[in-house]
Amino acid sequence: MEALESWGFVLDRDDRGELIRRLAGGLSEPRIVSVREQIGPAIMSVLGNQVRRCDLEILEHHLVTGIQPYSGRRFRLELVGPGEASSILEARAVVVCTGRISYWMAQRRSEQTADPPNINHVLFQRMRAMGLPLVQPDYFQYQPFGIVATTQNGVGKAVPESIVNFPVRLLDRYGQDIGDIRLDRLALTERMFALAREGRAVDCGDGKRGFWLTLSELDPEQIARTFPKLHQYLTREKLLGQNVFVYPFLHYFLGGFQITPTCASVIPGLFLAGEITGGLRGQNRPWAMASRIRWFTDTSRVNPPAITWLGRSRGGLDEIARAPARCWDPLAGAAFGKLNPGFCKRTRLRGLFVRRADLRGSGARSDAARTKDHSSLRCCGASSRAPGHS
Repeated sequence: MEALESWGFVLDRDDRGELIRRLAGGLSEPRIVSVREQIGPAIMSVLGNQVRRCDLEILEHHLVTGIQPYSGRRFRLELVGPGEASSILEARAVVVCTGRISYWMAQRRSEQTADPPNINHVLFQRMRAMGLPLVQPDYFQYQPFGIVATTQNGVGKAVPESIVNFPVRLLDRYGQDIGDIRLDRLALTERMFALAREGRAVDCGDGKRGFWLTLSELDPEQIARTFPKLHQYLTREKLLGQNVFVYPFLHYFLGGFQITPTCASVIPGLFLAGEITGGLRGQNRPWAMASRIRWFTDTSRVNPPAITWLGRSRGGLDEIARAPARCWDPLAGAAFGKLNPGFCKRTRLRGLFVRRADLRGSGARSDAARTKDHSSLRCCGASSRAPGHS
């Protein structure tokens, strides 16, 4: 956090300048720090600025649609760029940090989700076809406070889980309190599903069900100060001062591809980090900030072995030793990985981050496809606002 703040990251603080810590489900004491009701976009903005200071080439608006090992210790990546132009990129080492497949799974199951439309599953399925072993493929988690009325085409918004810091309750169709809402995600959503099966959820129409979240018991000014986006929604829909229907929305994939402690896959030279990997949490991801911690811990673990592999694949580490150290800082490394769709849209960044010092021209080019040798490469996969967007 000190590093982030030194780069311009501003967290919520009280009048004394102390960090404001909040509770969320499953926490024994307040630990969550945030920027109003969110933290991800603010972190990605700061890290994006750090990426621009590194010695990198950024290929904007490129989707990675396939990875294929070939010719020994090399990879060939299939890219789709602006105007649906296809190209091929070659690399000796690849770090894949694409996002989760919750949206795709929600569409398959006809369930509601808080994840925006994306095509993360394209690269995910390609990697499955390569034979990468999956860990806990059936482990998905739900956000308990999905706002039923916001759902369009299966995608909706959710009340921030830190709402449990305030005196709100969940009520069933009979107006009865369903119990402690500060339970962890798994326990609370399982309770809500069980009560729905017993017929205690409210019928919201169109086959949707929900429980009353008693936002009417909160001061609207308090909501405005702490949850400005939620306040905007309630004001726009004329729901301020009223209770709202909520229900668990599919939100997070807890499974993923198997990795070693250094984030290596079963394919030499292919490293995986972030939400595409599995096995860390079992069936429960206790709180939302955990995914941000995952970015940092994975990138700090994957950088040294990826560099070492790159050096060995060339027969030496001399060129790597001459590279600027800041390019491989673990915190800066987190920015190379997963860029969420909103961040990409705001900053016009998407796709691949490549070491300038590692670029090599291959010579063979055509109008249909261009081939480059990017010795060290990070890809953020095929995340986008809507299928087909580039």
